[in-house]
Amino acid sequence: MKIHIKGFEKEQAIGSMKRIGYTCLGRGNDDAEFSFVRSLGSGGYPRFHALVRFDQGKDAILNIHLDQRKTVYAGVRAHNADYDGSVLEQEVERIKSFLENE
Repeated sequence: MKIHIKGFEKEQAIGSMKRIGYTCLGRGNDDAEFSFVRSLGSGGYPRFHALVRFDQGKDAILNIHLDQRKTVYAGVRAHNADYDGSVLEQEVERIKSFLENE
């Protein structure tokens, strides 16, 4: 699920995502992307996985999904994830609400 966040710059992203419970895993696929997770279970899964992309000037694109479990096979990036649904919609609304009030 993708959302466009206006006025969300790199400099504030890590702090903002930490304040809403996310851990930064570092860079994503390139320098314009950061990877964040928020675990829902004690073993680290399920977890929300958000990729925040900063190639839109002062705006960002947040691409979020729900990882249901850890990757099973070594060297394989495929995993069991949900890309839509009510749980993701609620999390997106929680993120939007926080960022609007920050």
